[in-house]
Amino acid sequence: MEMWAVDNGIQRADSFKLSEQRRGKKEVYAYTKSDVPSGTPVLYVPEHLILSSNKAIAELRTSDMAQSEQYVMSKEAESQSRQWYLMLKILYEIQKGRDSPWFAWLNSLPRYYEN
Repeated sequence: MEMWAVDNGIQRADSFKLSEQRRGKKEVYAYTKSDVPSGTPVLYVPEHLILSSNKAIAELRTSDMAQSEQYVMSKEAESQSRQWYLMLKILYEIQKGRDSPWFAWLNSLPRYYEN
């Protein structure tokens, strides 16, 4: 995952670190080794790596999607359409598997969640 981040232009401050603990399951968290003034960036993510609903809509909204959009609207979920497109984008990238530029990141996500 770290190599993927570096290869894709993610930059981090020298004091930014990731650590993991095992308490039955692996937990990863971020911290800084030294005090960082408020407002100081500790991580830079290039624009091309930001998954957003705007980008998902621009990429996926075609005339072929009209029927699906109408279905979402018919369920009175119009306010959720942006999240719907983002979910579709993520599912599309998962389907591509190793052919997706997002593979390393998606593969690093937990498979089990508790709340």
